[in-house]
Amino acid sequence: GTRIWNTKNAFKYDVEAVGQWGNFGNVKISAWTLSFNNSYQFSGSLLKPTVGFKTELVSGNKAYHDTHLQTFNPMFPRGAYFGLAAFIGPANLFDLHPSVALQLEKRLTLSFDCDMFWRYSRADGLYAPNVSLIYSGKNVEQKFIGNQYATDLVYVPSKFLYFRAELTWFVAGEFLKAAGS
Repeated sequence: GTRIWNTKNAFKYDVEAVGQWGNFGNVKISAWTLSFNNSYQFSGSLLKPTVGFKTELVSGNKAYHDTHLQTFNPMFPRGAYFGLAAFIGPANLFDLHPSVALQLEKRLTLSFDCDMFWRYSRADGLYAPNVSLIYSGKNVEQKFIGNQYATDLVYVPSKFLYFRAELTWFVAGEFLKAAGS
């Protein structure tokens, strides 16, 4: 894998690419992920707004019951991968994630974001944050998983203390409605 980032300027970016290959028993592994996380802070403006955009593209299996494993395995993902209310894990996924953050005062930030999720491959399912399969996706053509809306308030009184309150709302898309309850 590789990672290229800059966090020192008004324009911040973090670009990652990871490939996985090898064998797992008799199954060949060929999986990958790409991630782009970009933001720009308008530091000369009132509330110093930061506008951000993230997107991830995470491979999924191309066919059920073949001898190839194309679903990316993040190995040891953090539980709150897409926010504190973690519903979806980073496997077989495509997401678009715009955001806005406002600095209410030096140590207090209010953020708003929307994360839109699709399955990358129709021949693979939906995974939990721990990468266990939630829905296989078999016999479901729809790819749109849903939208996750979130807002958080972060207060950092010192470099050793951090408080965060988050409100998250998930709206099921066509895939979830067709896959199960």
